[in-house]
Amino acid sequence: MKKYITAITSSILIGLSSVLHATIPIDIDTDVDFSINENVDWSQFSMYSQFGYENEYVFRGQQLADDSFQGFVEANLEGFYTGIWTNLPFANNDNNRFDDEFDFYLGCTIPVNEEIQADVGFRYYWYPEDSNLDINRTREFHVGLSLTQALFTPSVYFYYNTDLQQTLFEFSGSKLFDIGDIIPNTNLSFKGYLGILDAYNLDADQSELITRFAYARGDNNGYVYWGLNADIIYNFTDTVSLIIGVRYSGNNDGESFIDTQTGSRSDNLWWGIAFNAGF
Repeated sequence: MKKYITAITSSILIGLSSVLHATIPIDIDTDVDFSINENVDWSQFSMYSQFGYENEYVFRGQQLADDSFQGFVEANLEGFYTGIWTNLPFANNDNNRFDDEFDFYLGCTIPVNEEIQADVGFRYYWYPEDSNLDINRTREFHVGLSLTQALFTPSVYFYYNTDLQQTLFEFSGSKLFDIGDIIPNTNLSFKGYLGILDAYNLDADQSELITRFAYARGDNNGYVYWGLNADIIYNFTDTVSLIIGVRYSGNNDGESFIDTQTGSRSDNLWWGIAFNAGF
């Protein structure tokens, strides 16, 4: 497989060099050494996928939809990762309009030392359907640090959404327990999180409807959210598992425009089930 990928990559790059040489009035050396591809450890390449059902879609303390299909496919190679994630609500009506969502993301994890790992990345949120919110896309960068050798895995992440002009600090911690003595091939996972969010452009300059209400373009909105996830993970193999669990999330945001889609809920309790596979 590595030979095929190397040959294809070389052909593409040589073709691009030829096009540039024909369109740009400068000399371009097409005798490029592609031996760098030989240094890629393709044995480290992996892919993961997860598909499942959530009876609510809650994002950063805000409920964005009811019953939904959720899934992702992700590829990893030597610390670099890229993938696509989606939430597809099962039903819509005139009073509750829930949008399909597709997130495209990429990034890399960097070992800082034996105990600390950094994560830098970018995510593109795309909402292809029209809705009362009328926001069809936003872009977000992140940087995070995690302690990998602690009794649990604490993390701190900073996010900045360029369209919402939104800053977010999120603190989280997770712990995986082996309960194979009780239920063979089974783990119990817990994750808790706390987020502090502040947005200075609530509608991302994309909505005309929002200006008819008490909100104007450029209005800001900030709140704190928190939550806890508990999952039982049954491992069929090292790379195939079934996940079922409950989640709780709350927030102190009583004025958010986005909340009007789900009744301005300040807390949510829901459950989900998913099938995970990789190679």
